[in-house]
Amino acid sequence: MWSRILFANDHSVGRADDPRQNDLVGLGSGGLVKNAATVGSYLMKRLQGLMNKYHFIGDVRGKGLMIGVEIVKDRKTKDKDPDRRNRIVQNCFKRGLIILGCGENNIRWSPPLIITKDDVDVALEIFAKALK
Repeated sequence: MWSRILFANDHSVGRADDPRQNDLVGLGSGGLVKNAATVGSYLMKRLQGLMNKYHFIGDVRGKGLMIGVEIVKDRKTKDKDPDRRNRIVQNCFKRGLIILGCGENNIRWSPPLIITKDDVDVALEIFAKALK
């Protein structure tokens, strides 16, 4: 059941047995920084796309792989919706995606620095289902 758990809140480098580490390790060479910028931009755009689809996503903001999604009752008034945020977090967990609430009504995305676009696609598929 837990053979494929995705972590959206772990700015660690990743597992020691992950072969992708060999390609990305080393801040001096820019591997992790470049990956954070590239994949973070991709994640941000995909989350902003979900914001256009769901009225209760009030804002998507961040830099690199540290991104926050604000959950509101109404986008215009920005009334916080912590209950909906908590349901989304729990629905993600039940589907194998671990994300954390931040503050009263935000969801924090801070995946491992070695995350790939394919990993992001899987995580966002789960996240989108949890939003419904």
